[in-house]
Amino acid sequence: MALRKAYTDGNGNSVDGYFRVREVHTQYEKDKGGDAVLNCSCSLETYDYDNIAESSNGQQLDMNIYDSGVFELPTECVSSGVSSLTEAAYTHLKTLEIFSGSADC
Repeated sequence: MALRKAYTDGNGNSVDGYFRVREVHTQYEKDKGGDAVLNCSCSLETYDYDNIAESSNGQQLDMNIYDSGVFELPTECVSSGVSSLTEAAYTHLKTLEIFSGSADC
């Protein structure tokens, strides 16, 4: 699964972006006597959709405007279990303004 959306690179060129969740991270912390804290985030890879078939690596795009490709996820993403984290990450990303109108691919 991935997201596909038009992307404007640093030179102002419009590129057909392909956004793929590469990693999902969870972190649980609890100090003695304190409340537990759960954090969840995902890292994205972004490619030029038109060029991903040309090589196994594709042409990775500059992620600077996407906060280096790391997105904090709501802790509810963990409630369905670890096996559903990737799907929960995509569902959350589609709620963000920068990914509005993106299509699943």
